[in-house]
Amino acid sequence: MNRSTRIWTLRAVCVATMVAAGFVTMSPAQAAIPQVVVSGRCATGSETTNFVVVENQRNTSVTGTLTGEPGSVPAGSVTVPAHTTKEFPLAKSFGIGRVTVGTDFDIALLASCVNPVSTTSSSTSSTTPGATTTTTTSTTVVGATTTSSSSTTTTTTTIPPAGPKQARPLVVRGDTWYLRNSQTSGNADTSFIYGNPTGDTPITGDWDGNGSVTPGVVRGSTWYLRNANSSGAADVSFIFGNPGDTPIVGDWDGNGTFTPGVVRNSTFYLRNSNTQGAADISFIYGNPTDIPVVGDWDSSKTTTPGIVRNGVWYIRNSNTQGTADSNFSYGNSGDKALAADWDGNDSVTPGVVRGNTWYMRNSNTSGVADVTFNYGNATDKQLTWRP
Repeated sequence: MNRSTRIWTLRAVCVATMVAAGFVTMSPAQAAIPQVVVSGRCATGSETTNFVVVENQRNTSVTGTLTGEPGSVPAGSVTVPAHTTKEFPLAKSFGIGRVTVGTDFDIALLASCVNPVSTTSSSTSSTTPGATTTTTTSTTVVGATTTSSSSTTTTTTTIPPAGPKQARPLVVRGDTWYLRNSQTSGNADTSFIYGNPTGDTPITGDWDGNGSVTPGVVRGSTWYLRNANSSGAADVSFIFGNPGDTPIVGDWDGNGTFTPGVVRNSTFYLRNSNTQGAADISFIYGNPTDIPVVGDWDSSKTTTPGIVRNGVWYIRNSNTQGTADSNFSYGNSGDKALAADWDGNDSVTPGVVRGNTWYMRNSNTSGVADVTFNYGNATDKQLTWRP
């Protein structure tokens, strides 16, 4: 059998088990139901996608949902009539396609295709940020039985400055985290499973002070923090706040480590260590209906409060009660407010997500977005990370 046409395989393991590659497959109970078979098919000939294949051997139709890695499987409903096989396109050469058919199946597929769509290789004469470089790119297209190369082109591009401190986009869908390495539209570069699909509030922070922003979840009033962007158990867990509080994270004392905080009505409760205990700092800021945001607005290395009210941001440069040090309009009422250091200059500035479009601004002023891109789905939970 040609490598580009072989069928993907599924391994029956517990859905709750996290495998090293970050994928989940059928549970034994699900695998015992033979009437619906979910598999995959690699692209052949002139086809430009791989496929998730659902074979319904039942006497009645099955209906479910189809979701996947951002840019991978188009989200949508799955309806397969009785005794029918249907294929659904997978938009990446390699990726996750999760099919939930009724309550019987929740299956993630890992493509074993050998790059059936295309591969791109590049050689660059300079990698200095901001420098003008000459890049030579060649694309190889793999068909059903043959491999052919397209023409080689040489283009001159400018590499934008990008430093290790620059925030990167992340979305959480259920219990799967999808990380992208740049503020551009595209597919996830990394994905892993962490936390529970429902009930958890995902958060990110530099929990151990090593400069890397990694995942955490808040479940009720218990915080579970992990020091790596990978599946696995929590490195630290503790209780802080009450169920129903809004969790926030930041470096409240400027020591380089992110620690917990909660907002209850309009009172901020901040703690300076990732341990159980009472708040080290508390103060009132904003109104109970405001959206809390936090950031190092003035590059002081200390995270301080802000609130968003009907598209107006009110930011304060100390962890004390008082009026805003600065205010500006950015975004619309109903946008998801997301503050981060978008350009890596040590200053946190505003961003909003509207649907699945991200609008980032590099100064704490009113104005248009400096960077926009599409990533994830509108129903995802949007966060940022840093390697």
